[in-house]
Amino acid sequence: MASFHLQSLLKVVFAVSCLLFAAGIAGADICGSPGDGYTEQDPKSVLSVYLGRFAVKRHNFINNTNLEYQNVAKLLSKPLLNGVIFKHIINIQAKDGGQSHQYYACLEEWKLELVVELQSFRQL
Repeated sequence: MASFHLQSLLKVVFAVSCLLFAAGIAGADICGSPGDGYTEQDPKSVLSVYLGRFAVKRHNFINNTNLEYQNVAKLLSKPLLNGVIFKHIINIQAKDGGQSHQYYACLEEWKLELVVELQSFRQL
């Protein structure tokens, strides 16, 4: 019985991921825009700091850079699937050598699988 529920849950997660992937292929802006149903979060919250540090570390790993996380200036969040999947737009302050710069990152958070995925990261 438990395996049936797990299989059903996996099918739902797979179907949603296919829809999100198809939206990206169709040319939709996968990150959206700040006025598009996003709510502002506390930039000093544990979630903000976690997502900011994750985005910088992931960017450093993917691009072989050495940015140093400083703080989060702004975090906007939007639920996509009934509190299971969230999109986050985050404005991060990070150092590149001695200079501090602002960066914009778009992340997707999957609560069921405890996964955070970096979708874009660029300097403002």
